[in-house]
Amino acid sequence: MASSVVNGVAVDWSQVEITIAGQGIVLGGTKSISYGRTKDVAYAYGRGSKPYDYTDGVDNFDDVEMEVSLTDWQTLENSFGKEDIYKKTSKFDVSVNYVVADATYNDTLIGCRVVGAKKAPAQGPDPIMVTVTMKLLDMK
Repeated sequence: MASSVVNGVAVDWSQVEITIAGQGIVLGGTKSISYGRTKDVAYAYGRGSKPYDYTDGVDNFDDVEMEVSLTDWQTLENSFGKEDIYKKTSKFDVSVNYVVADATYNDTLIGCRVVGAKKAPAQGPDPIMVTVTMKLLDMK
């Protein structure tokens, strides 16, 4: 049984679906995807030397790292244009649906922009994979 990795958790491949919203593209050759969010929070100071609270903070998003088949990468390139896929205007949403322990999860990565693609051909029977790096604006 083939498995994929979503944010470090191994899930059965048949339980993962990654799609490009608005493009009708299902990335069936995805081997792994990683994404995350952190919040930079600071202390709020008033009178005195000790903080009295925290600021609301600023959301920061990790780069999305996605390992896809060469065929899926070429589909993405053809959809946006081989050079246009790297442009600021080529933003898209990525929907990640998966099942872990009978619970269904749906993460939407909003405003993704491709900033890198690294091909890694290797000897052997495995297909050529491409590691796609993207920036994102929000996550739901």
